[in-house]
Amino acid sequence: MNASFDAVIAVLQDYFEGLYRSDSTLLRRVFHPAALYACASDGNLLALDMEQYFAVVDQRPAPAGRGDARTDRILSIDFIGPVTALARVECSILPKHFTDSLTLVQRPCRSHRQAIPCVWARPRCWPIATASSATSNPCAG
Repeated sequence: MNASFDAVIAVLQDYFEGLYRSDSTLLRRVFHPAALYACASDGNLLALDMEQYFAVVDQRPAPAGRGDARTDRILSIDFIGPVTALARVECSILPKHFTDSLTLVQRPCRSHRQAIPCVWARPRCWPIATASSATSNPCAG
């Protein structure tokens, strides 16, 4: 394995662990502050900035605390440039099961990659990321 692949795996492990423990502190290391959570699983668009999303994470019972079985699985990692990777993963926060697509970008001022923007999917639930979610300073946040 190479360093870029290992770096993406490390971010995805933090992602899985943050979700399993409902730990927004850990998830803050994964997500760029300008990332957007958006979903329309019931036909209505739900769009949350990261602070709103972290508040949801902090308030939900942790799967770890309930003793839920882990279903974390990396389906694929594709590198689409020297600093950009697309990861497709599966995980569960019972009773829901998710297939997530994460775009990871290594910023020049960081030694690790961060997700900017992110796509979550609960059966047929697609988030939307816009160009306005990017920051003009790649080292901000």
